[in-house]
Amino acid sequence: SVRIVDGDLRHDLDEYLTLLASTQSRQVRHLTLEAQGTGTRDIRVSYISEVPVWKSTYRIVFPDSGKGNTAAASGPETAILQGWAVVDNTVGSDWDNVQLSLVAGAPQSFIEPLSQPIYTQRPEVAVPEAANIAPTVHEGAIDSNGPFATGPTVNAAMAAPTMKAVPQPQREYRVAGSNVAGGVVSGIMGGIVSGSGGGYGGGRIAGLQDETGSASSAKFDDYFEYTLAQPVTIHKNESALVPVLQTNVQAERVTLYNANDPVPLRTLWLTNSGNETLDRGSFSIFENGEFAGEGLTDPIHAGEKRLLSYAVDQAVHVTTEGHLYSTHLRHLTVHDGYLTERNEEIREVTYVVHNAASDARNVIVEHPVQDGWKLTSETKPVETSASFYRFSVVTQPGETVRLHVGQAHTGALRYQLTGIQDDQLQVILTGSGSRAAVEQALAPVLAARAKVHDLDTQMDAKQQDIERVEADSKRLHDNLVGLKDSAEERELARRYAGEMNADEDQLLILRKDRSVLEQARKEAQAALDEAIRKLDLDEDV
Repeated sequence: SVRIVDGDLRHDLDEYLTLLASTQSRQVRHLTLEAQGTGTRDIRVSYISEVPVWKSTYRIVFPDSGKGNTAAASGPETAILQGWAVVDNTVGSDWDNVQLSLVAGAPQSFIEPLSQPIYTQRPEVAVPEAANIAPTVHEGAIDSNGPFATGPTVNAAMAAPTMKAVPQPQREYRVAGSNVAGGVVSGIMGGIVSGSGGGYGGGRIAGLQDETGSASSAKFDDYFEYTLAQPVTIHKNESALVPVLQTNVQAERVTLYNANDPVPLRTLWLTNSGNETLDRGSFSIFENGEFAGEGLTDPIHAGEKRLLSYAVDQAVHVTTEGHLYSTHLRHLTVHDGYLTERNEEIREVTYVVHNAASDARNVIVEHPVQDGWKLTSETKPVETSASFYRFSVVTQPGETVRLHVGQAHTGALRYQLTGIQDDQLQVILTGSGSRAAVEQALAPVLAARAKVHDLDTQMDAKQQDIERVEADSKRLHDNLVGLKDSAEERELARRYAGEMNADEDQLLILRKDRSVLEQARKEAQAALDEAIRKLDLDEDV
């Protein structure tokens, strides 16, 4: 036993322990079970207790082939895959000689505090005063469904609590044994909490089980289960590393390059050729008896192929060159007064892969998949994921290999011929491969547009002349108003009056000319509209 001699310290420790005990007591709930009816019967009561999730870890071993790493570009090899599950017993009782099953899935799970009373919040209204009440201007209603709107009354005990459902991974221990009460112990990450929450105090590994014939697997709905063949013993507050599978798998050692992560990675291209689902977890790689690296994996279903990176490949260097982006006009259509051009956008890049190692490398280059773009390069990917094309580039020792990747996207632009600008039309004609044929088809429209443009220029010139003469006439009028009544000033007034009469005559002629131009412009516009209406073009360029 341990006894604290210092009285003050002992007092502080007692208060601290009392505080901890008070927080634990708030988790306790008293339940009353009522059995209605008559007669003697047996009642079985069970409960679900929160426990830590079980974890998966794997080891992938390549037998010593005596070839070093020359198998990196020689195709798939047979490797030994060993899997373990880390199981923690925190329920407060020993598991002696129990049958253990491990279940994994990803259902939605959340915590809802059903055992806690929930009260509605009521507004606080001040007590009205009878004396000295000032006049009040009340605002008009903008919403009839406010907090004081007439409606059904909600009972406080029936008010719905606020909930937030979060999808969480789920792993369960299913334990069967003579000394395990309840029969099932669930370990749900972020899941249901019931009973008092005892802390996990153990830290040693309870035991490493035999690796041969350790477990069988089964799949149901979107879950899968490992059932251990032999009973296990895990004492309370202890952990066990139990084997769940050992099998042969096909794996190819490659180098993975992605432009978003410019460091090439040593990677296994592993095929799960067995019937078991490989749960998510960590893994370690051993090549020729040596530790080669480690990584993480998501679940791998039976028959699925997955890339597992585990180390940096310092001998492979990948760069890019020849970034090209171009647009080419492929098709022109004119119908109902609209011109539609179909363009092909092309993006090209060249990956330069250099292998400085003394053995061959199969480099997997990941190129992004873009929605609406298709590959145009001759080299086809060996695999395509949701986000990347995967190209295989085999490089010999000291060799540099180039991989050209091209993508094309087809888009369309639509113009209204009555509103298209001359410079835009010129760009379209310049980009056309068969410009003569297109120009011939557009010749009536181009001629009508030129005539309208010429009339617009003449009308603008006439308008400028009218504004110039009007400004001169206004100047003369202002000068005439400022003259006084004298012989010299009367002579100047007569001259100003004569010049103003000449300006008026000129304005009359200019306005008449502009009116003629306006009429001609209307006729030219009508001719342009008719030419556009008759134009029908469908041409590959």
